[in-house]
Amino acid sequence: MNLGASGVVLIFICQSISGQAVVKNEGDQVSFCPKTIFEPIISLKWMHKDTSGKTKVIEWDSRNPEYFSIPNPRYKEISSLDVEIGELTLKNVSVDHSGEYIFELNGQYWDTFSLTVISKVGKSITVWIFLAIILVLIAGCAFCWIRKIC
Repeated sequence: MNLGASGVVLIFICQSISGQAVVKNEGDQVSFCPKTIFEPIISLKWMHKDTSGKTKVIEWDSRNPEYFSIPNPRYKEISSLDVEIGELTLKNVSVDHSGEYIFELNGQYWDTFSLTVISKVGKSITVWIFLAIILVLIAGCAFCWIRKIC
């Protein structure tokens, strides 16, 4: 096992655990931290897989450290990468960001995370349905009360 030039292994505690299913609301931030890396980092890549296929989220190569590739416009303004530990952070997530996130280290599969983003619209629709049911119940009670009086 190669521990790098310093021979020190750093262990980081991250928001999400390897393989964990994460549920977030639209507009939230999420971070995915791969399991501990015990080898020198040469390249990092995160992919997003959903029903429409695979999309590259972000890529970095230590041989050209200034190079960050974020080819998909859906991720340009919201994604960041901690190149020391491979942690991907997505800000202001939307339902379109739901799916599986795959981490590759030095060109090899390393870890996977699952993200489900809940729409805020879905919550407001649920509230409106609940209010409509309450209104129907009140109207029904009022109708029954009026019939008993008349």
